[in-house]
Amino acid sequence: MTSSLNPSVRSQSVTLTATVRANAPGSGAPTGKVTFKDGNRTLGNGTLSSSGQVSTTISNLSKGTHQITAVYAGSTHGNQRHMGNVWFKDKDHPEQLDLEAGANVTSLKDRFNVTRYLTPDSDLVALMILAHQTRLHNLISRVNWETRLALDQEASMSESLGVQAATWSGSTRDRIYSAVEKLLRSMLFTDEIPLEAPVQGTSAFAMEFAAAGPRDKIDRSLRDLDLNRRMFRYPCSFLIVTASLELRKSATSAEAP
Repeated sequence: MTSSLNPSVRSQSVTLTATVRANAPGSGAPTGKVTFKDGNRTLGNGTLSSSGQVSTTISNLSKGTHQITAVYAGSTHGNQRHMGNVWFKDKDHPEQLDLEAGANVTSLKDRFNVTRYLTPDSDLVALMILAHQTRLHNLISRVNWETRLALDQEASMSESLGVQAATWSGSTRDRIYSAVEKLLRSMLFTDEIPLEAPVQGTSAFAMEFAAAGPRDKIDRSLRDLDLNRRMFRYPCSFLIVTASLELRKSATSAEAP
C-alpha cells in the first residue's frame, strides 16, 4: 500500500492505493474488494481493477500518527454458486433455497457467534481441498473393503467346492477393478468440473498448503493450485504421495493372477 502524501497536514486530501498480487504458485489477476482501515475505523473501500489496484481518497485524519492498513477480502468464487452458508427456511420446499444469500461470503459474523472460533470466516479453498481429501480417503477405504471382501468370498467358494483356484474368478476381478477404477479416476480428476470463475480464499491457507508439499527438481508440486480453471495445476492428486495411501496400498495389495 502507498500514500500520495506522507506526512500530510490536517484536512489535506490523501490518496491511498493498494496493490494485490497472487502469491506463487498462484497466478492470474486477483479480483474482489479492499477495505482501508485506520485501526478499527473504516476509511473507505473499493473494487480491484484489472491490474489488481484500488484507491481511495481521504481528508479526515486527525492530528497524530496513524497505522493505516488495507484488508483484502478475496473474490471467493465469482458467479459460481454452491449450497453453503445458507439454511433451508422451508423444509417442504428445498428447491427454494436462496443460493445468492450464500454466495461470495467473506465473513460469518452475521450468521452466528464467531468469537469461539479462530477466524470469523471459512476459507473456500480449504473447504474444496477438504472435500477432495474426504472423497479420496473414502474411495481408498472402499478399495480396501471391496478387495478384502472379494478375496475372502473367493476363498470361501473355493473351499466349499474343494478346489484351489489358480486365478481370480471373473466376478472377483470385476469387483476389485471396479473399486480401483473409481479411485483412479478421482485421483486423476477425470470428471472434474471446470471452474467458471477464479476462486480465492480468505486466508493464507492456499499459499501455506502449496508450500507444504514435496517438489521435483524443476520446482513442481502436486500441491500447486490453479484456482482459475481448475482446483489443482496438475491433474493428479497430491494424496498419491501420502503415507496414508502407502499404508492402505500395502494393506490391500494382492498379486493379480
